[in-house]
Amino acid sequence: MKVLHIVWALVSIGLSVGINDWTKPKVEYPLTIGQMTMSTGTVTLKVGSSQHQYALIDLHTVAADVHQVFGRVLTAREVWIRSPQEDEATPPDLELFFDFGDGQGFIAKDKRDIKLLLERPIPVRLRPLGREGSSSIRFPGTGEPSEVVEGTLTLEDAIEFETADAAASWRVRGELDLVVRDGDAQKTVRGHLRARMVWN
Repeated sequence: MKVLHIVWALVSIGLSVGINDWTKPKVEYPLTIGQMTMSTGTVTLKVGSSQHQYALIDLHTVAADVHQVFGRVLTAREVWIRSPQEDEATPPDLELFFDFGDGQGFIAKDKRDIKLLLERPIPVRLRPLGREGSSSIRFPGTGEPSEVVEGTLTLEDAIEFETADAAASWRVRGELDLVVRDGDAQKTVRGHLRARMVWN
């Protein structure tokens, strides 16, 4: 009887994990190898008296409405900022997520209106919706990335690009005001970015 109880417990755990994974909402954050590796901008971060510059790939808006298994709709409205990767197995040194739907009313996923994002603080997301990962920065000379625990992105201006594809894109300039956790300590990080931004 004890053996049956153990077997049933293991089966129950397996089913629970499987159902949780199946019902977990997933949001697509698609990038090609070229997009992951090609830099189109820079961000300069200041921490105390130190200054660090990172190359950036295109900033992406992630706008998706994901219908979950039991009817609830997950609304993702995020600005995704990251540095280039050498390959798919190597994580970027910098990856940040900002929630532009937070407290601002509903923005349609295909709106593609940069004016909705300009000149207002967009709060950082510690974890992106519907995918693995976190907002973090690996500073030069450190092995592990520092977790971003609070902060904002403010896009100050944008110049539209003419593109042949369906994506809307702009050259943007903005400011970062972040707090990162480094062990038991927290540090203030301020930054200035210039980059290409794409709204697919």
